[in-house]
Amino acid sequence: MKLSNRIMLVIFFGFAVMQFNDPDPALWVSVYAVPVLVCWTWEKRRLPSALPWVMALVGLVSAGAVVTQVESAGMDFWTALGDGSMTVAGSEHLREAGGLCVVTVWMTVLGFASRTNSPSETHP
Repeated sequence: MKLSNRIMLVIFFGFAVMQFNDPDPALWVSVYAVPVLVCWTWEKRRLPSALPWVMALVGLVSAGAVVTQVESAGMDFWTALGDGSMTVAGSEHLREAGGLCVVTVWMTVLGFASRTNSPSETHP
């Protein structure tokens, strides 16, 4: 679990760095910097038990909001999803939703891992 968390920390850090090229970098750098901090605090065994669950919920709701925004703007969901060049309207939004889903999944994993490990145990 410890190795997986470190890999995810590096992935989230990479996601955050890539967001400096985004039209709204402050928002998206923050979106990925917070999971970096959550992963780090999990490593240091200082993670409040509710934090991963809150982050998972925020990620899930945010991903849903981004996907809904694509649908309500009249953009074709499936065309935008399959657009590798990001030239179709909505493709960037769907990639952002995908990143939020990654955050949601990993925060859920950390939530379960935090729940099963007592403070006296070391992470495997």
